[in-house]
Amino acid sequence: MEFKQLVREKNPLLKREDVHARIRFDGALPSRQDVLKALAETLGVEEDRIVLFTIRPFTGRHEAHVEAAVYEDEALKQRLTPAYLEKRNAPKDTGEVEG
Repeated sequence: MEFKQLVREKNPLLKREDVHARIRFDGALPSRQDVLKALAETLGVEEDRIVLFTIRPFTGRHEAHVEAAVYEDEALKQRLTPAYLEKRNAPKDTGEVEG
């Protein structure tokens, strides 16, 4: 997966940086966790500070538009992010038992 266009906009009111990107991928649309991990690597920040709003694939192409936000710290992210987005961005439980 590669990022073709990356636009970063400061949002001082919410103390975050809004990110709009276009990703190119091979095969199926990557999972939210894969996109989150790749975005964190590209931006050089921790995954805990990023909220992924949307991934909109383009019909007939292996590209998608991604909207996300990078908060100054995790506590601020917890306070300002709606619960449904926290749940949507949480890693999926695979059902495996540790031990």
